[in-house]
Amino acid sequence: MTTAPDGASRMRVVFSKRDPTRLHEAALQSIRDAIVSGELRPGERLWEVALAEQMGISRGPVREALRQLEQEGLVTNVAFRGTFVTEFEREDVLELYALRLMCEAFALRTAMESGGLRRIDELRAITDRMAATEKTSSRDRRGRLSELDAAFHTAIVASAGLPRLQRVWTNVMAQIQALLSSGYPYADVAAHHRELAGAIDGGDPDAACAALTTHVTRARDRLLQQLDEESTRAPAAGAEV
Repeated sequence: MTTAPDGASRMRVVFSKRDPTRLHEAALQSIRDAIVSGELRPGERLWEVALAEQMGISRGPVREALRQLEQEGLVTNVAFRGTFVTEFEREDVLELYALRLMCEAFALRTAMESGGLRRIDELRAITDRMAATEKTSSRDRRGRLSELDAAFHTAIVASAGLPRLQRVWTNVMAQIQALLSSGYPYADVAAHHRELAGAIDGGDPDAACAALTTHVTRARDRLLQQLDEESTRAPAAGAEV
């Protein structure tokens, strides 16, 4: 029987037992979802033994899942220390949002120039759900807005019908959602997405891509502001706390 390291025994219980079939996929999706939702926090150590015990599976599928998540940028392996949920810096935000905008703008233009974006009704339905969610005060309000935000933009990318672009997008957005999970101040979500949907519905690819650029840049700048405020509040190294 494997004995968990002291640190592993203190790891929070996050996962329930997994179905014994397709263990690698189940472990991968479970850990990814926990990171993207913020249930596993940036900088938190991931103990292989503890994860396996919580899921009720062997360490092999967990080890494979962590390796894939490292390739996706969601976890970081530090030599002689272990595996941690990735902590993103300002430079990471700039890079991820630049990649996001390139992917989404290309998809949007491709979809509109090849016969028009046929998902406008879907986009408007998502904005309606955003508006309804903004009026609630439920505990999962922010998480729900995050899911709807991702669904809106994923619908745009999917409309281009480019599977390789879709895979790149999925990777980039998983990292962005992990970034946003740390307390991104969702505000006026429905209004901003309705504005973008209206530009897309106008049928002009140039105007739609300009609106998308404004939309994504606004979100990036708000996130950068949040990171700057957090770094200002954080105690300086060596300071008494």
